[in-house]
Amino acid sequence: MERGFDGERRRRFDAHELYLLSVLFDVPIAYFFVPPPGSERTQLADTGDLLPSLYAAVLGRERQLAPSTSASLRSVSKTPTKPTRP
Repeated sequence: MERGFDGERRRRFDAHELYLLSVLFDVPIAYFFVPPPGSERTQLADTGDLLPSLYAAVLGRERQLAPSTSASLRSVSKTPTKPTRP
């Protein structure tokens, strides 16, 4: 896998690739958006914001987490992760 955080070369991943990587490495998708330890003062390349702003973008700000979001997440969590065979 490329080291996009500290390298010059960047690669963009789509949602399906992130899902497949999360299954392959057995980590949540959010894992790929969390910067390495000790990088709190690093600026994001495109915006110049500091890395801690990334957490709010990934996890959401309180004003963005409407009650309907919680209900939606609860219904999804009850869905089987593997299809059942007849």
